[in-house]
Amino acid sequence: MPFYDRTSVLSGQALDLRVIFRDDANFLVDPDALPEVYIYDESIGTDTIDAEILAAVFTSALAGPLVPTKVSTGFYTYNYTVPSGATAGIWHDVWISQVDTVDSDSRFAFTVDTAANLSIQSLQENELILICLDGIIGNLAATQTMGVDTQLSFSTVYSPLYASPDLLRMEVGTFIDYIPDDTLALMIHWSSKEADFIRRPTLCNSKDYEFARTKFVVFDAALRALTLPGGSSGSGAGNSSNAAKKTLGDLSITSGNSGSTLAVTSGGVDLDTMGYIREQRNEWWRVVNSGACIVPGQSFDPETAIRSKFDPDRRASGRLWMNPEYGTYAQPGANAKIKLAGRQRGRYGFSDYRRSNARRRF
Repeated sequence: MPFYDRTSVLSGQALDLRVIFRDDANFLVDPDALPEVYIYDESIGTDTIDAEILAAVFTSALAGPLVPTKVSTGFYTYNYTVPSGATAGIWHDVWISQVDTVDSDSRFAFTVDTAANLSIQSLQENELILICLDGIIGNLAATQTMGVDTQLSFSTVYSPLYASPDLLRMEVGTFIDYIPDDTLALMIHWSSKEADFIRRPTLCNSKDYEFARTKFVVFDAALRALTLPGGSSGSGAGNSSNAAKKTLGDLSITSGNSGSTLAVTSGGVDLDTMGYIREQRNEWWRVVNSGACIVPGQSFDPETAIRSKFDPDRRASGRLWMNPEYGTYAQPGANAKIKLAGRQRGRYGFSDYRRSNARRRF
């Protein structure tokens, strides 16, 4: 049975009209007696309702007085059934009460609908579909039934998805054989969303970025998969069925059949492998975060630096042509500098044209 509230109720259906009484200090309080409830349909305007509340005469009410039920201190409810064939619109419920002999009357509203909303059912991306089959389902002759309830599930296309379960299995190997493809696809989806979150707005190279993004997603999803409970029961290093094994918390020491070696494992995966996957994930995280402007192992620090143009010890840069703001001069030919009389070569090149002429005049 559907549960309707004040936002919408179909004609002929019931809804709970709930009211809470509080005093000026916002504490729950009970009225002196059970409130009275009056129902007005959509044909009665609010001005008429307020006038009847003021006059304490409710001649236009469709129903009332109705007696609500006390749920707890200050909390009252009334289950009202909208008449069949009722007109759609905004209906009102008026609550009449007294608290410490003071009138406490209020008007509320709820919406009555008479038509259904039509829509087309369609599957969207990133949805999980569950199909439950009752055990009583049988053949047409009713001679055989399923016997037990069966639940089937499948997912729609995940987006974004920058890798595939097969690619992840190729990278990790038999350590994740016990994890189904649907679970791996969900992990890859969340890793892909993280890749979109950490990328910079501007890319240095789109092809390099797509490659780095896939590598990050693979190693990030692998780290998620290898930390799932149950990994120690799968196949892999140190998981021989007849091997001696000692476990203390997350630390597991397993000896092989020959007893010649000991493998330190965590969840069935040796710590060196976990460290390698975590290191690769962090390196490709940096590359994705930079927009493929760096490569794995490269630092964000600048490779070269020059002094600021305001540094007095910075060498002058450029070809040191004469400044046209200080006078007219002949155009140089063949990229040759113009050497005028009185122009001196200083520490960083030829001195300024204006200063050279000034020294020549004096």
